[in-house]
Amino acid sequence: MSKYKAILTTAGAAKIAAASAGGKPLKIDRLAVGDGNGKLPTPNPAQTKLINERYRAALNSLTTDKALPDRLIAELIIPASVGGFWLREMGLYDADGVLIAVSNMAESYKPKLEEGSGRTQTLRMVLIVSHTEAITLIVNGDMVTATRDFVAAAIDDHAKSRNHPDGTTTAKGFVQLSSVTNSTSETLAATPKAVKAVNDAAVKLTQNLADLPDKAKARANLGLKSAALCETGEATGQVLTANRAFGLGLMQPERRHKLADLGGANAFTGFTWSAVSDPDTPPIAASAGIINHAWRPSATAAPYVLQLAWRQGRAAFRTKDSNMDFLGWSELLHTGNAYTAAQSDGKYALRSIKVNGKPLSADVNLLAGDVNAWNKTEADARYLKLSGGTVKSLTVKTDSTSTENTAMLITGVEHTPLILKRSSATANLSIGFQLGASTPLYRLGIDNKSNLCWGTEANQAVNSIIYHTNNKPSAADVNAWNKTEADGRYLMKTGGQLSGIVKTSSEFQSTNQNNYRIIGGNYGTFWRQDGNALYLLMTNPGDQLGSYSSHRPFAVSMTSGGVTLGTQMTLTDANFVNKMGFATYTDGAGKVHRQANGLRLRVAETQLAEFYYNETVGQSAEVSLHNKYGTTDSYFSLRNDGLLSISGVNPQINFSGGTVYANDGNVYGSVWGGYLSNYIANQVSTLNTNLQAWVYKHFAQAVRLSGRVVVRDTGGHISLPPGCVYTAMSGSNYDPNIWGAYSAVQVLINGQWATVETV
Repeated sequence: MSKYKAILTTAGAAKIAAASAGGKPLKIDRLAVGDGNGKLPTPNPAQTKLINERYRAALNSLTTDKALPDRLIAELIIPASVGGFWLREMGLYDADGVLIAVSNMAESYKPKLEEGSGRTQTLRMVLIVSHTEAITLIVNGDMVTATRDFVAAAIDDHAKSRNHPDGTTTAKGFVQLSSVTNSTSETLAATPKAVKAVNDAAVKLTQNLADLPDKAKARANLGLKSAALCETGEATGQVLTANRAFGLGLMQPERRHKLADLGGANAFTGFTWSAVSDPDTPPIAASAGIINHAWRPSATAAPYVLQLAWRQGRAAFRTKDSNMDFLGWSELLHTGNAYTAAQSDGKYALRSIKVNGKPLSADVNLLAGDVNAWNKTEADARYLKLSGGTVKSLTVKTDSTSTENTAMLITGVEHTPLILKRSSATANLSIGFQLGASTPLYRLGIDNKSNLCWGTEANQAVNSIIYHTNNKPSAADVNAWNKTEADGRYLMKTGGQLSGIVKTSSEFQSTNQNNYRIIGGNYGTFWRQDGNALYLLMTNPGDQLGSYSSHRPFAVSMTSGGVTLGTQMTLTDANFVNKMGFATYTDGAGKVHRQANGLRLRVAETQLAEFYYNETVGQSAEVSLHNKYGTTDSYFSLRNDGLLSISGVNPQINFSGGTVYANDGNVYGSVWGGYLSNYIANQVSTLNTNLQAWVYKHFAQAVRLSGRVVVRDTGGHISLPPGCVYTAMSGSNYDPNIWGAYSAVQVLINGQWATVETV
C-alpha cells in the first residue's frame, strides 16, 4: 500500500457529484499545509480540516494532466519569508471553505529567512477526479507566480504554434488566401475568383428560389415527398391538416409504443398495437389493438387519456386523469361477449329462492317472530340484566341432591360482589357462624370505629379487635420503645451525630471510598481512596455534604507511592525547594556522570521541556534545559566554567531587538541592514564595482595599430606623426612614391580608441 496518497473527502466528493449533476461548478482556490501535530498522518475521508494547519494561501494554479486528463494538479508556492514548521499534510479548500481533498506528504522542514536559511517551495497535490469538467480550473491568467514548469510548457506550446497570430472573426491577424468555394474555414480569406464563382452559382435571395435550375432535384435533396406538391384540405389528393387528422396513428408493428408512454407528456390520438412484453397490456390478449385518445386542458398541463383495446371480439378500456396514474383495465360485456348461465348463477342469487318464506323479488326484512325469538323489548321485560336490577323475591334452597357450595355462587370481576349495609353510621354490623344448634354463634363484624372484631356478642364493641397491617398494635401494647424514642436513644448504623468525643483503642476501619469529612465555612473536605490513589478532595461551594468538585489538589498512587499535585502550589517559606536524589551512569566514553532530574513540563508525550543537573565526576557540572516538540529536540546548557552550549536542528540566539546569532556564525542585525554576510558581500561587491569602473576609465584595455599610411622618398629627413611607428620599408628596386609605410599605435581607454601621444 502506498505510504503517501491524496484522497477526496466525503464533503468534497458530494460537492463534485452535485456539480457534475448540473449544479454550480466547484471552485477550488486554496491549499493549506500542516505539520500533523508531530507525526505523519493518514488521510481520512471524514476529515473537515487538517490535523494542525500551519499555512494557507491561494493556489498558484489548478490544471489537469495533459497525459492523464482525470488527474487534477493543484500547485501552491510558499515564499521564502514563510516557514519555521514541518510539512506533513496538505488540504484543498473551495471558495466556501470546505475541505475538498486531503493528503499526506514526505516530511520536510520549511525554514524561514530569520533562521538563517530560506527557500521558496513549490508543492503539488495530484488528485484523481472522475469529473474534472465540474471543477473551475485556474489558468495562467490567475497564476500568482509563473513556475519553471509553467514557463517551459508555455514556451513549448508557443514553439509548436505559428510565429504570428492568424486572423479570426474577432481579432486582426495574418490570413491565407483561398479560391475554394466549399470550405467551412473561418481563417482563410476568399479571393475575388472564389467570390465570383459563388455569386455565379448562388441562389439569389431576391428570386425567392425561383432561380433554382432543377426544382425537382432540390425537393429530393431536401427529402420532400410528393406531399410537398399537394394542397391541404379534405378532397381526394389533398393533405389533411392537423385538426382533420383524427384517426391516423402508428400502424407499423416495429413502431409499437409502450401503453404508459402513450399517456405521457407526448400523448397522441390515433391507433397502435400493444407489445407482447408490455406490462400494461390489457387482460384480453397478449397483443391488442389500441385506440388512444388524449387531450390537454392547457398547453403545459398533463393530458387526459382514454385507451380502448380490442382483440378477438373482446374489448376493454382504461382512463387517466391529468397528473394522475392510469386506472385499471375494465372489460366491456356485450351481446357477443356476455356471462354464460353457469357464470351468472355463480355470481348472482336466483330470484326463485325464498328466505323464511319470503321471495327475493323485493328486500327481505326478517323480524324476531319470524325466527321464533323475543324481540328486544320483550326480552328486557322478562330477564334480569347483567348490569343489575330489582328482584322482588329471591329464595335459595338446598337439599340432599344439591352440589356442595353451589347453593349460592357469586362470580365476576367486581372488587365487592356482595355488600351488607346498615343505614346508621354509628351502629355495628356482623355476620354469624354456627355449627350445630348447641354451639355458640360467633360473629365477625365491625364496630362503630371501623375496627374488625370477632366474638359471640352482637355488640361488636365488646368483642376482641383483630389487628392487621392497617390496624397495628402500638409499641406500648408490646412493651417496646417506639421509633422516635429508639432513634433518640441509639446511634443508627446508617450514621448520625454524636455530641461527644469518640475514642477507640483499635483501628477505625471504613469500607466506603469517601471518609473523614470535615465541614468548615462554605466547603466540605474529605479523603477518598478508590483503589488507584488516595485523594484529598473538596466539595463545590455551598454543597458541604455533597460530592467532590473537579479539583485534585493532592493524590498518592497506590502502586508507586508517587504524589501528584493537581492544582497551583504556593510556597511562602524563605528556604529553597530541595530536590534530592540522583542517578549515576557511565557514558560511551567511559566518563562517570551523576544526574539529578529537576522539573518536567509536558503537554503531550512528545511535547515537553525538562530541567536537570548533570555532573561529569571529577571534571565539570552543567545545568541543562531540554526542549522537545515532536521529533525535534534542542538543548541549552550552562557549564560551571561559564561555557554556554546550544544544540538542535537550527540553533541560534535571537535578541528582543531583532539581533540574531546563527548556527553557521552569521549575524543578523539592524546595524548590518540584515545578515552580516550579506553586508560584507555587498560592501565587497560595491568595492569591486568601483575599482572596475576606475580601471575601465584609466587603464588601457586593448592595443592596436591603425591602417597603414604610405611615405614618399624625399631624399632627406622624414618625420612621423606623434604616436606612429614604421610598419614597412621598400627594398633596392622601389618606387619612390612608396618608400615606406607607418601606422598609429592606438589604445582602448574608457571605451574610446586613442592614438598614443609622445612624451
